[in-house]
Amino acid sequence: MARAHDAELPLLEAAPRARGLCVAIVDWDDAEIDWSRFALAMIGSIWDYSARLNEFLNWLDRTALATRILNSPDVIRWNLNKH
Repeated sequence: MARAHDAELPLLEAAPRARGLCVAIVDWDDAEIDWSRFALAMIGSIWDYSARLNEFLNWLDRTALATRILNSPDVIRWNLNKH
């Protein structure tokens, strides 16, 4: 699992916890996740989006309707273009 190789994840998890916030580390493509239960979704490292771009973009659109995403979907879409 790519999550085990994400050196920034412990820091990204610890910072909001230190301020008393609840944090859940979840996979973007987990169909069991109810994104509306989150006040905010922060995208970390999505290692497989490029191989599943349409699926990811559809998820991004659906999830943006359910909760606030950092960065905004527009910024995420802009950042996906590596040209």
